[in-house]
Amino acid sequence: MFMQNVLVGVLISFQWANGIPVSKGNPIAKKYFGSQQNQIAMINNLQKKPAPIITSPEKGEKVSLKNDIIIKVEKVEGARGYLFGFFQEGKMVWENLKDENKLSETSYVIKPGTDSWKALKPGKMQVWCRAAVGREWTAPAKIEVTLELD
Repeated sequence: MFMQNVLVGVLISFQWANGIPVSKGNPIAKKYFGSQQNQIAMINNLQKKPAPIITSPEKGEKVSLKNDIIIKVEKVEGARGYLFGFFQEGKMVWENLKDENKLSETSYVIKPGTDSWKALKPGKMQVWCRAAVGREWTAPAKIEVTLELD
């Protein structure tokens, strides 16, 4: 039940962040979190938790697709795991919870040849990270990097 609530929370956060009506067409979210006003209030409360700080790579950095891509964040007090999402051209191309069914520690590694690496292409990429604290998410930390083949 807890994992189901986490997955619904991720869906609601993604929908809300992208301007999609939260409860319209989402019976699972409506069942667990009630009206759209309740869902938005819950999301606004989550946004009050400070975002993790991404320490590597740096914002705007050029990152080689020929090497491991290592994303590191500072530890958030009380966090039990971290949600890492990768976006290109406005679409999510990889997320540890969605694609691997797990949260990560304070670093996430994409190794050449893996499924996560195959989902990426050269160009701009947004990296998002949220910490799971108790039964809530922090606000997202976001940076943009440029993936290169060298």
